[in-house]
Amino acid sequence: MTNIQIDSGAVRDLVAKGIMDAIGPEQRDLVIQQAVAGLLERPKDSLYGRETGRSPLEIAFTTAVNDIARDVVAEYLAAEPQRDQVRAQILTAVEGFFRDNQWQADSIGDAIGREIAKLLRGEAR
Repeated sequence: MTNIQIDSGAVRDLVAKGIMDAIGPEQRDLVIQQAVAGLLERPKDSLYGRETGRSPLEIAFTTAVNDIARDVVAEYLAAEPQRDQVRAQILTAVEGFFRDNQWQADSIGDAIGREIAKLLRGEAR
């Protein structure tokens, strides 16, 4: 017996094309309008109908902005002086964290954030 594998993306594209080819132009326009509306609609609470989250378009936009921000920060920190300064500030925060026995799970991130903020304000040690 031969093991046949079909790419799920290709199948999805073929099914979508088949549906769009099988319906008339008016139904096609309606399908497109409803698809766009679905991207803009926020999810709703099933009990009271309240909006409970962000729309798919808002999520996509936020993800893209976060990706760009991550790239900008990575480029900034790639330069030698900034990378060394940030590394020193993180080390200071980590040393202080362990020295002061602050064992809460979220406090190390706070400590690092405070040290980096000092660096950006020009208050580095």
